[in-house]
Amino acid sequence: MTLRTILSAALLTTVVACGGATPQADSADTAEGDGTEALHVIQIHRPLAAGQRFHVEVEARQLVQTAEAVDNPDEQVIDGFTKDIQVAFAAAVLIREVDDAGRAAQAEMTVETFTDPATGNEILAPGTELVIGWQDDALYVEVNGAAPDAAAMERLHLAFPLERPGSALGDELFGTDTPRAPGETWALHENDVVEDLGDDGYTVTETNLEGETRFVEVSPCGDTECIVLEAAFAAEQAVVAQEWQMAEFEAGRIEALVRIRLPVDAARPVYSEEAMLRGLFAVELHEGDETRQTLVTLSRVRNATYSRLPAE
Repeated sequence: MTLRTILSAALLTTVVACGGATPQADSADTAEGDGTEALHVIQIHRPLAAGQRFHVEVEARQLVQTAEAVDNPDEQVIDGFTKDIQVAFAAAVLIREVDDAGRAAQAEMTVETFTDPATGNEILAPGTELVIGWQDDALYVEVNGAAPDAAAMERLHLAFPLERPGSALGDELFGTDTPRAPGETWALHENDVVEDLGDDGYTVTETNLEGETRFVEVSPCGDTECIVLEAAFAAEQAVVAQEWQMAEFEAGRIEALVRIRLPVDAARPVYSEEAMLRGLFAVELHEGDETRQTLVTLSRVRNATYSRLPAE
């Protein structure tokens, strides 16, 4: 996806991107297993419909650091580099159009809060109207009817990443067709995860990818109960596909953890998600006639909570 940074995480099941292959049984159905735990059909996909409204709250951070800055966080390091972006975002979301898979093709948002929590600075004022969607396989974003500036766009993508049409969805990445009980694990769909990472700017192979999804528990969430899933994976020999000015990345390692809370009632939307992505890469930096090597850490954390609002 061309407008994402290399840290954008399409692995998230967001309110405008959640979905996947829908199991035959409803996820609210259970079957008795060995007498100790009920089995649940895992349905990550929660199809959207035009006219649905949600409230979303997000806290996210994206951090890029060289090894010098990591080793000396409280000192001024001449050769060190740190880029730290943080956002706190809350908005009412209206789904205007959806595709055949239940993804949002267009969503409107009314900003309640959009700030940098590190500084308290306002990114967009309360009441700002956002329109985000896809047309002819191209993403468009409007802020009060105009194109956002580069800084606002970067922070919008951090707060609210958007899937490209046709990309792998939640069940295709982490799901299972077999009813499961808390404590059980199953393999990731490696081919889809590799393709999804490619959309995010990382080139990896299935042979260098390992991970699994775990059914953690069923626990209270809001006024209902949720299935809690954790998907964790790591990839060796990962390559950063995006070119960086004056920098050449060598193959490195990425690690990710996604934690999703899904209401047992499949008619309800995803309740919350937490996602962490970290990459460590050796880099050659070209500064004038000089070249030096260092390590760069790329990390991204995003926590989001969703609740359904009455239809208009």
